[in-house]
Amino acid sequence: DLDACPVESPRVPAEAGPAVPGADPAPIGVRRPPTPMRPEQLWGTGLHAWLEALGCGEPAPARLPGLDAAQWGELESIARRLVSGDDLRRFFDPASHVRSASEIEFVLPDGSVGRIDRLVEFDDDIWVLDYKSGAGGEYEQDYAGQLLGYVEAVRLICPGKPLRAALIRPDGRLDIRL
Repeated sequence: DLDACPVESPRVPAEAGPAVPGADPAPIGVRRPPTPMRPEQLWGTGLHAWLEALGCGEPAPARLPGLDAAQWGELESIARRLVSGDDLRRFFDPASHVRSASEIEFVLPDGSVGRIDRLVEFDDDIWVLDYKSGAGGEYEQDYAGQLLGYVEAVRLICPGKPLRAALIRPDGRLDIRL
């Protein structure tokens, strides 16, 4: 069901094993110290936070530690430009679609966890959208398999409705994959 926005992430019990493949699981009740994010990860996480808030009509997200006020303001500007741009507005304007949801976690057939950045249902089709915050041509192949896996997961719960998939680039281009 796409009515909830955002969808809360499921809690994974500690006995389920490590979240990072190859890492040793922490004993039950013991938390592993968080791994600091690289600058590009912080930037992408910040952009996701802004797009989720704007796409779901939520208040502005809290600034992430590690990003200064100028960087946070730049991310807000990018996100606002994306959600109001001619090519992307329909994915974020509730009047333009049937329903939408952001940050949807699910388990793939191989047991790995996937997260769809934005799922948008229109009268005639459903779009699986993945935000990318980096620059360059790495989008062409690096994320094609990831996006197709997301589409297959959605197809299982929404059979019969045509599915489309695309990457949303930070420059506002919609890189349609399916």
